[in-house]
Amino acid sequence: MKNFICPYCNHRQGVFNVFKIKPNQEFNCEKCNKNILPKFNSKIEKNWNKTIGIGIISSYFPTQISLFFKIDIFISLLVGFLVGLIVLISYTTFVYKTTFFLK
Repeated sequence: MKNFICPYCNHRQGVFNVFKIKPNQEFNCEKCNKNILPKFNSKIEKNWNKTIGIGIISSYFPTQISLFFKIDIFISLLVGFLVGLIVLISYTTFVYKTTFFLK
């Protein structure tokens, strides 16, 4: 698989570069410092601006639901944090596994 690999030097980009890349915007390879253009999955390109909303909703609603059931506020915040973290890791993994780079 050639996902998340520089097309010039075949260097695999780091996972944290998922947060640096944007649709239709070049960024530099870590190793050869050449500009590479990400080619996303079509689902990611269509919903790129909605990801912030997904992150907020995935943290907010579990917290509010647990507070509704009279669960302690610290446990409710922990539940919201953990669900948000799971969504963040899942989304980052999906982007990392499905993104290719073009010259």
